[in-house]
Amino acid sequence: TLLTAVYIALFAHLGYFIATFLYAFSMTLAFATGRPSPQALGFKALVAGVITLLGYGLFELVFQVRLPTPWI
Repeated sequence: TLLTAVYIALFAHLGYFIATFLYAFSMTLAFATGRPSPQALGFKALVAGVITLLGYGLFELVFQVRLPTPWI
């Protein structure tokens, strides 16, 4: 719940890509057991990036909802 509250608070300030990537990556770490290896961290970062891009495609292209980005 705390991670979601932080995500909501930072969403408008950091933009969709940064906030969502950090949120997805943090959630994978929060639900991991033990200390992840460097390879596991890289894979979690890759998964967070894919989640971020798929979410962007869903909202921007399918739902046609403008998401906040730092460059606009």
